[in-house]
Amino acid sequence: MEAVLIQQKCEKALKGEGVLPVTMSQAEKTEMVDKAKSAIVPCLGDKVLRDVVKEPNAASMWSKL
Repeated sequence: MEAVLIQQKCEKALKGEGVLPVTMSQAEKTEMVDKAKSAIVPCLGDKVLRDVVKEPNAASMWSKL
């Protein structure tokens, strides 16, 4: 899964929005977090998905996995 996020250049989103570079605009940060979350969701099984789908961002989703 992490390899997919690296390929899509959004692996930094796993550490949380607060650690993204300050040079990024808020729109870019939001786009990266959303991209990471949308990459994680299709890779999860039904049971795991139910446990993490309500998480607000990729970092909290990743930490529950």
